[in-house]
Amino acid sequence: MNTKALRNQDRIPELQLVRALAILCVLTVHASASATIAMQNSGYYWIYNFINVFMRVGTPTFIFLSSFVLFYSYYRRPLDRKLISSFYKKRLLYILVPYAVFSAIYFVVVRYGANQALFDAEALATFWKKLLTGKAYAHLYFIFISIQFYALFPVLLWATKRWTRLVHFLIPLGLVVQWGFVLLNKHYWHVTNKGSWSLSYFSFFFLGAALGIYYPKIKNWIVVSKANASLTRVSAWALLWTAWLTVALVHVTVYYQARANGVRFNSTLYEFLWNFHSLTSALAIVQAAFYIYRRFPNSLSKLLQPLGRYSFGIYLIHLLFLYTYDRFMPDYGISWMSHFKYLGSWAVMLSASLAVVAFLAKFLPGAWMLFGRLPDHAGSRRNVSIRKFATAGTAAVLAVAIVAIGIWVKKEEEIRNPNVQQAEVSLNTTDKLTESYDVVVVGTDPEGVAAAVSAARNGLSVLLVEGRNRTMLGGLMTHGGLNSIDLIYAPGSSTSRNNPVFLNKGIFQEFYEQIEGSSFDLTTAANAFARMVNDEPNIDLVMNARDLKPLSEKDDNGQIKVTGVSFKTDKGAERNISSSAVIDATQDADIAAAAGAPFTFGREDLGEPDAKMAVTLVFKMSGVTPSVWNSFSRHPNTGVDAMSAWGFSEAKNYVSDTPERVRMRGLNIGRQNDDTMLINAMHIFNVDPLDPSSVEKALATGKAEAPKIVDYLTKNTKEFKNLKFAGTADELYVRETRHLLGEYRLTLADVMDNRDHWDAIAYGSYDLDVQSTDHTNAGYILMSPYQYGIPFRTLVPLQVDNLLVVGRSASYDSLPHSSARVIPVGMATGQAASVAVKLAKEHGITVRELSRSKDLIARLRSDLTGQGVDLTVHEFKKPAYSEHKAYRGLLAAASLLMTSGSSNNKEFKLDDPSNAQRYAYQLTRLNKAHPKAFPGKAVEAMKGLDKPGEIPLSLEQAVRTISLAISDDPNEAVDLDQMLQRGWIKPNTLDAIEKRESLTNGEAFLLMRDVLEYYAGIVYE
Repeated sequence: MNTKALRNQDRIPELQLVRALAILCVLTVHASASATIAMQNSGYYWIYNFINVFMRVGTPTFIFLSSFVLFYSYYRRPLDRKLISSFYKKRLLYILVPYAVFSAIYFVVVRYGANQALFDAEALATFWKKLLTGKAYAHLYFIFISIQFYALFPVLLWATKRWTRLVHFLIPLGLVVQWGFVLLNKHYWHVTNKGSWSLSYFSFFFLGAALGIYYPKIKNWIVVSKANASLTRVSAWALLWTAWLTVALVHVTVYYQARANGVRFNSTLYEFLWNFHSLTSALAIVQAAFYIYRRFPNSLSKLLQPLGRYSFGIYLIHLLFLYTYDRFMPDYGISWMSHFKYLGSWAVMLSASLAVVAFLAKFLPGAWMLFGRLPDHAGSRRNVSIRKFATAGTAAVLAVAIVAIGIWVKKEEEIRNPNVQQAEVSLNTTDKLTESYDVVVVGTDPEGVAAAVSAARNGLSVLLVEGRNRTMLGGLMTHGGLNSIDLIYAPGSSTSRNNPVFLNKGIFQEFYEQIEGSSFDLTTAANAFARMVNDEPNIDLVMNARDLKPLSEKDDNGQIKVTGVSFKTDKGAERNISSSAVIDATQDADIAAAAGAPFTFGREDLGEPDAKMAVTLVFKMSGVTPSVWNSFSRHPNTGVDAMSAWGFSEAKNYVSDTPERVRMRGLNIGRQNDDTMLINAMHIFNVDPLDPSSVEKALATGKAEAPKIVDYLTKNTKEFKNLKFAGTADELYVRETRHLLGEYRLTLADVMDNRDHWDAIAYGSYDLDVQSTDHTNAGYILMSPYQYGIPFRTLVPLQVDNLLVVGRSASYDSLPHSSARVIPVGMATGQAASVAVKLAKEHGITVRELSRSKDLIARLRSDLTGQGVDLTVHEFKKPAYSEHKAYRGLLAAASLLMTSGSSNNKEFKLDDPSNAQRYAYQLTRLNKAHPKAFPGKAVEAMKGLDKPGEIPLSLEQAVRTISLAISDDPNEAVDLDQMLQRGWIKPNTLDAIEKRESLTNGEAFLLMRDVLEYYAGIVYE
């Protein structure tokens, strides 16, 4: 890259412009790299993808250029010991030394940023390994490759001088060697880091060698001018630029389809497009540089030449500036500010790198040890120019420093907690109750508070009653210690915890604006709830009620109608309270269950009634000073803001004395205002949350385990070493119990399809966060929706009238429940339920009748909007999986928990090949969920197969597996022809299969989906 072996009279000034254009490509690729991940939901994603892929030619161009300069300089000189000795001495001084120095710099910076040891034996061994493999930082592989080429250069130079005819074949020879390595590696060798070996770049090196040797003869083919414009040359120029643009645009398109739409292509296609995009780009850049130098104003060349002269140093140092910039720059999600953020990273890398390298080259003796061979600064005119440039560079460095300091200060501000502990606000409870209320809200969890406040603001008389032994409002958020909120962001908005844009807003937004942020102090939350309730004169509050039960009667049609509630006060007085409706805001829908509403339990809808997500006991640690909290930001793979921290994944290595009962995961940490923090991470299994004795045992287990966990953390996590155990929450965090059967049941298909509903009264967008159900399986993200509607009908139970259920026990299937269970959604449903009660009362109808009236539901939505609820359906790009040919099959497979897509929705792997073993295990889910239709054993299909996990799933094997899932009786086996005749599999499904001898996951799901519908009559859509 910085080879300066050309003799003065032979120098080609245009090459500095080639270097300048190449380094600009490198900077652009690195500036846009993170955007290709973070901006996938942006309408401007195609621009970031285009920039990132189109400009991905800088490094190959440098390899080509290095070879060009070397062979142009050395080919016509005598090859003797002196020449070789001089060559290697320069490479040692100007390449190896800077490479080693910057390898050490990046290694130290990364380790320090990750809070890892710098100078112990493990660190030194790791550094040595990374140095010898070019892995000290992402971009240093190129220097490592260059070193390999420099080692080979004298041999290649000797060979081309010894056999001069070899020069004619350098270009095809380079392609043959490179592609031989690529294909052999793909099919046989499987070298994982092939990109760090020079064999992957031989076509560029040999192309540069050929052009360097032939440059005096082909110069007129490079320079675009009237004098050189023969028909043959013009045709060659047109062919080059057409080929370049064509292959570049195809390269861009393939990457876009893969990144944005999840389309999978053969890895050889990627290799081919990158190779020929880069080869043609190198030639196009050379020709463009010659044209700029000769045809454009001289000022442009002067502007670009410093970039070329200092390109090696800029290449080495620029990612230090990007690392610092990204570490301290706020996350703006996909808002318009993000565009400025990415543009800023490019500007910072360019200006700071150029300024620092130029400044140190001028004023630092021995700067070559950092940046290799640097320009000669002799000559008065050049000194004046350099001084001016150094002055400008110093100003630029100062500007960058000021910006960096500002960003650092902002970052420190972001993780500083300016809040103080609040005095507890007293609750205005009452003993003077009336005999009748417009609505009774049972439960003071956040959903109940939202329902009661909403009802009161709509002019209803409200009784808010709590049946647990609680002293504060907020339930799970206060007594349960869950002081970090699973927030639901609007699609396309910032997910920054400091600038959130939420779905629904309404009363949740009102609450959120009274607390500290994404996490909160328990007293602050309790006070916010208390003020919201105390400020409403229409609310009568009763705490610590006992024997709380629904009052009900049956109408002439046998329909159960809830008419109120009965309970005993904490003083023992019995109360029978009538109301026009009851809103059940208890965590487990206890009132609805007692009234006779139907439910499923846990994963009963998937055939696993005993499987429920783990419960958690939140525990507290004290001694969390500002310096301790700030240190969390330096822990590997851990995020932090002023109130929340998340990460510390090594906590899962804790081993309980009863591992089948207790397990740890990574930490979710909520900060408080008294130098304590609450940790949500302990999973407790085999708990029946509906059995008081089981709950008591789980609490005892958790309280005994918590001090042991804290002891482990303080001994194994440096940031925790001075912290102390400070107790546990009063209640368990229970994630899953009953799932109501309502007028509508929210399905996974609703969520995956980001489906709106005519009666949507709230929206969700939280990941489908499926937590562990026992110690043998880990939790996972099933998929990540953008925005889906919560129908009002999900709050209306079957068989029981004048009752609404809000919160996590509403009518959701168990899988969508893992997203819809979050508190912001629950509070939105609570707010909507009360407005619905008001409308039903006004029109003299039941809430069930209301749920069936599109006119009244439209009025309900209008009223909610007028009361601050945001029911906007935001614009977002359809997820790629929803446009896949196997989408209908995917819906069925995911609904049966046969596959998951992770938080990026790309791990469904619909185009990946399936295999006999995977499909057999997947189809066992049919037996669990639908045992009457699928009583057989799909795993029997693996009998007689050697290594079924390595055998591609053929159509014949897939049909056999399905047949055995239906019945494992050989006499009842059904082959493909019979399934077609019976209509269990449709011809268009077979037409979608590309290779019958090797089905993809998506094609296999389509077969299963057909059989589900046309044999069993079961549809997941």
